[in-house]
Amino acid sequence: MESTPVLKTARLLLTPLQLSDAPAIQELFPIGRSSVTSTAECLGPTPTMAR
Repeated sequence: MESTPVLKTARLLLTPLQLSDAPAIQELFPIGRSSVTSTAECLGPTPTMAR
């Protein structure tokens, strides 16, 4: 099995998720809520939501 690569640019460093990332992820996406709703809330209102 290949390991997940680390992606790096001058302004961004993406590393594979680790177990220590779980608390922050659970805060953004609480259990029991749909991922669509949680993602939309994280992104903020869009022009179609503002109507």
